[in-house]
Amino acid sequence: MWCTALQSYTLASPMAEPPSANSSHLGSSSPLPFPIPNFGNAFVEISALTTFIGSSVAESLILGNEGGAGVAWATMSAFGLMDMVKTCVGAASPGWLRTMIGARSENTDAAVGLEVASSARGRGAMKVRRSYGERGPSGLSVDASVFLNLRRKPTASEYEIKWEEIYAFDKLISRGLAGFPDDKPHEAATAPEKIALRDPQAHTARRNVKKPSKHIDMTPDVYLYSVSPFYPPHNPWFQIPVLLLSLAKVGEGFILYHFAGALGIVTLIPWAYFFLVACIIELREIIVARRPAVFDGEIDIVVGQLPSMTQLAESPPQSWVVIGAPRSPRKTVWWKAAWVLGALICPFVTGFTYLSLAQQTNEIVMLWLMFQGLWLLGRMLVHHYAESPKEAIAPRLLYKRPWETLPGIFRERIVNLMAALSKYMVSVHPRQEHAYRDNSSTPLELRRIIIETPTMLNYPLNEPWKPSNYDRSQVDIEIHAVIGDPTLISAVWLANIPGLTFESMYDTCILSLKLPLATSQYATIPCVRFLAGVPASEPLIFDEETNQPFDSVPQFFPKGRLHEPQCTWWYLIPAGERSWLVIRQDVWSPVLGKHSAEVMSDERVTAILSRGNLLISIAHVDDVKSALENSRKARETLTEILS
Repeated sequence: MWCTALQSYTLASPMAEPPSANSSHLGSSSPLPFPIPNFGNAFVEISALTTFIGSSVAESLILGNEGGAGVAWATMSAFGLMDMVKTCVGAASPGWLRTMIGARSENTDAAVGLEVASSARGRGAMKVRRSYGERGPSGLSVDASVFLNLRRKPTASEYEIKWEEIYAFDKLISRGLAGFPDDKPHEAATAPEKIALRDPQAHTARRNVKKPSKHIDMTPDVYLYSVSPFYPPHNPWFQIPVLLLSLAKVGEGFILYHFAGALGIVTLIPWAYFFLVACIIELREIIVARRPAVFDGEIDIVVGQLPSMTQLAESPPQSWVVIGAPRSPRKTVWWKAAWVLGALICPFVTGFTYLSLAQQTNEIVMLWLMFQGLWLLGRMLVHHYAESPKEAIAPRLLYKRPWETLPGIFRERIVNLMAALSKYMVSVHPRQEHAYRDNSSTPLELRRIIIETPTMLNYPLNEPWKPSNYDRSQVDIEIHAVIGDPTLISAVWLANIPGLTFESMYDTCILSLKLPLATSQYATIPCVRFLAGVPASEPLIFDEETNQPFDSVPQFFPKGRLHEPQCTWWYLIPAGERSWLVIRQDVWSPVLGKHSAEVMSDERVTAILSRGNLLISIAHVDDVKSALENSRKARETLTEILS
């Protein structure tokens, strides 16, 4: 009796332990037909980690590489959702910002490429340029729509050309650039078998190898797209059914709403937004497919490793000009806005989703994970079977167009490319931009100097001023315009002139000079100029009696080194056989205008250069004559391109 009473007291005691709150999880109220063990909140923590897992499939889909249906399926599963946020931010950002925040990937490069605008001068742009080091960009592009939309000849103010440095081509462009035909023969320069090396410092001035003179094609290699549309016909029979199939996500939301309330609605928000974006994409594709095919794009590109000091004379330059490249539709403002808004929605929805999951039972969390795994499988299948707009440019082949058959508008666009390349060369030049502020580089200025102004090989120096008759004679001379080495390097690189590299063209220039005893007549003369590392006011320590410099240790520096702020431009203008006009001008002073030039002979020029106090690489008048020959070749190339 006592035992029975004790047992009754124990069962009725309020201190008796209540049933576990999780015991009901194994009962009939579970939404799943099988029992779920009690793991606490482990499922929530694991599922939260899955959103940060990188997914190249999801990245490719969200970037539109597989059409509108792929965009809708990208956010069906929450797995990899935060990685897609980074992808959206990277695709919507400029190239320099994408690199700086670490949002760049192969998928973003394939979708929108990697370009740096000419106006970008901040840390991000410099980081992109430094990351590619000496290799530099892979090409340079100019938007020709600005000039094509003008119904009249552009003025000087409208000729401000803007360009983009291309460090990675988007897939639409790179597919067309693959397998460039190279039908222009190039003969590499060969050095003599025996070379007598002199002082190592002075030897840097004698790297150019003499080649036999022969006719060289001085025009760029221009390629156009074959006559076929940029995009193949749109296939709505795949895109629309797959897009509608993503509506199965609504079923997940309904089931979760029945068991977990607001969680079912929140989990639908990212998919619903990108489903709307996908519908707009699909509608646009249907409309575009019904329009007449577009045969000519508005983007002009020069492809190749841009000139630099690392370019070797033994390796022939390779550059190709592509006229009318297609513009990627995913670079439009509409696409960027869609990505930005999606990148803002997904993090908030993800945070709310896992806060809600933390309050749910294990069965609800497992049910949610099963749906995400199912959509993940579907996402991979869509990526595998979907049509890829990345292949849209594949049927379009490039063919070479002979220079003489190009219409005037195409030649004008090539000249704009050359001017843009020249400005880029100035922006990365070792001498820095301020040294070229007075240089002419726009197409209008170049045509006025090269085409409209007569050309002379030597300045017409009167006989009484010959250096053999008078020592240290002074001649007043007026410089009307200057074409610097960045423009000349751009011209010979575009024309693929063998043997003319950044280094060999480093000291070249073309001057437009007012002729003596003429009121308004000018002449264009190829010349030589170098930037000495000494101020213009520093006197030349030179023995007039022996015609030799005083004893000093020669110091010759290689080309391409950074110069000190106080530097001097030395202009050497040919004035006949063994005669030169030498102008010294401070780098910060205006170059255009009147100057006093000193008449020098070959011997005097060699005596000054061989002293080695100018901190340059040139050591002999023969080096000056070699640079002069390169200036004359560059003038011929400019004449061919501008005419």
